[in-house]
Amino acid sequence: LAAGDFRLLRVLPGLAMAGVDAAPPSGAPMLTVSPNPGRGVMRFAIRDSPASVRLEIFDLAGRSVGSHELDEANRSRSWRGEHGSGASACAGLYLVRASSAQGVSSRRIVWLGSD
Repeated sequence: LAAGDFRLLRVLPGLAMAGVDAAPPSGAPMLTVSPNPGRGVMRFAIRDSPASVRLEIFDLAGRSVGSHELDEANRSRSWRGEHGSGASACAGLYLVRASSAQGVSSRRIVWLGSD
């Protein structure tokens, strides 16, 4: 797309997009998000993974919004819409990926913005 152009995306209920929100492969970390959609703060939690997990948030253009390492002792993370640079994320659709040596799982999230 050229600068200033846009496309509309129609999301049909019950369909996974390119593996996002599909059941993770056996052994992959189980990622849960609440609330989703979320405003003010969202909580990401990992279960069913004995190893450390890398949690990454991406905008729909594939740009990294944030990245966090979760170890065996700390299996959750709160997100208040902040970028790694400290700027606030715009309201919109984002992708969250949890990856470990055992596999990868991902979720779509809807960020409604800060309070």
